[in-house]
Amino acid sequence: MRIALVLDHFDAKHGGLEHWAFQLATWLIDRDHEVHIVAADCQDVTVAAPLILHPVGPAESRIALAEKMERCLRQLAVDVIHDLGSGWYYDILQPQFGTKWADHRGNLRSLPWFKRPKYLWKREHRLRLRDALELERRQYAPSHGQVIAVSKMTLADLRRDDRVPAKRISVIHNGVDPQRFSPERLVQYRTSLRRTMGIDDQVVLLFAGHNFQLKGLETVIRAIGRLHERRLHLMVTGRESRDKWQHMAQRLGVAEHISFCGFVPQIEPYYAAADAFVQPTFYDPCSLVTLEAAACGLSVVTSRFNGAAELFEHAKNGWIVHNPQDDRELSQYLFALLDDESRRRMGLASREMALRCTSEDCFERIFQIYLTVQNGHRQRDHRVECLFG
Repeated sequence: MRIALVLDHFDAKHGGLEHWAFQLATWLIDRDHEVHIVAADCQDVTVAAPLILHPVGPAESRIALAEKMERCLRQLAVDVIHDLGSGWYYDILQPQFGTKWADHRGNLRSLPWFKRPKYLWKREHRLRLRDALELERRQYAPSHGQVIAVSKMTLADLRRDDRVPAKRISVIHNGVDPQRFSPERLVQYRTSLRRTMGIDDQVVLLFAGHNFQLKGLETVIRAIGRLHERRLHLMVTGRESRDKWQHMAQRLGVAEHISFCGFVPQIEPYYAAADAFVQPTFYDPCSLVTLEAAACGLSVVTSRFNGAAELFEHAKNGWIVHNPQDDRELSQYLFALLDDESRRRMGLASREMALRCTSEDCFERIFQIYLTVQNGHRQRDHRVECLFG
């Protein structure tokens, strides 16, 4: 089968969606399928069999990028077009970042009430929102095409925000590689990284993300400040300026309990050095790092606005925060993590959950939808096209 994967950027060395797409592509190639990558830019990679890369170049807007992608895809002789949220010309659309309205609501929730008007009226934000909403209008307006929601939360958002009929949507949660992310494989990194960071017998929390405000870092820092617990230490990874957050930590008197590690090209050693993972996000369709942390045997604290939380059972294999702004609630869960035995039990239960949510199972379910497309349930001439001149 010849499959085209469509996404904004492709670089196997990056995490998140780009690495997920690389994993899916590798899984398909290992099964003798031909994989094309269509993206604004593609970094060359080496796999068992070569990927066929189609960089379409940068564009001045998301609409212009989708148009360039459509022109490229029309020239390809492929059986299935699997778009991960970038365009409107597809057989299968899997919006890995959820809906724009849901993301917008999450960003608003993450801000103090007095900052919200400025955020709403900021010209740059309004232009980005308008562009993204127009893209979604074109993506979901046609009546054809299969849609994969990465969580039940995303399904509800698609039904509410974009009026996508339920019969077009399949729910397939993201999966994780339990061999790559395993306690046994990562134990080699634990002592050396903790020693390098000057961490002794403290309980280490890991926060990972590239939008600190949206992912709830402010609440985490306030919760640590509320506890005044010397045994807790927080590692923060992500490519975002740390100045604002360092000032907040200093103001709350917890700066010595927080290490800002910046962008890390390989996150596995940080999972190994940590005892628990915390991300009380205000919106995430189905956080990959949450599942990776669980597979590594870490106790997990996240929020009900993370689609991955659907896979956890509160107080058994994870703590689910009801309100990501509530540092009092979060501090209670962080305090519970100080108990070594209960943290160990929860970590084992997290690992067991991850073993039931593997990337192998996820990719197999996606491939079954590919077969449905190929077998004629949707004929080639019904492929979703841009009908907006």
